[in-house]
Amino acid sequence: MPPIEDLSEEEAVRVLQHLMTAFDQDEEPATTQQEIEAKTGRDRAFVRELADALDVQVTAGAPAPSARELLAELAALPDVAPEVESAVERVRQRSTLPIGPDTIAAVIAIGAAVAIMRPRIELRRKRKDDELRFVADVRGVPNVGRIVQMLIDLLSK
Repeated sequence: MPPIEDLSEEEAVRVLQHLMTAFDQDEEPATTQQEIEAKTGRDRAFVRELADALDVQVTAGAPAPSARELLAELAALPDVAPEVESAVERVRQRSTLPIGPDTIAAVIAIGAAVAIMRPRIELRRKRKDDELRFVADVRGVPNVGRIVQMLIDLLSK
């Protein structure tokens, strides 16, 4: 696999953009502002519910993880690695959509991670007493805690 650590942050975001397209299971891509906001809201809710299920808390005072760090964690998943390799090659061969502010990079990073993880995780709501909890059945994501920690820290910034 081409080295991820020598990618610039912008290139890592573009690779995540490719991954989001490759792994997103929505039938139709979000194209309007309203559709993008709805999808982003669903992705963020999924991350928060998964963090709750895994008892992952925001790391106080920690900087948001870089796109390259998140990409390295996602690339550790065996079935994701070939897609990362392909996306890295495409990014190095030509540019994709320009990446603007950090907010857009965070949306793409979260969207890519959720698109990869959502099919591997069954998330159930469970009510105990008057408290709503989430229970996660995780299949094939051995580093899920690290990925969710990065995402929940990213959401807090």
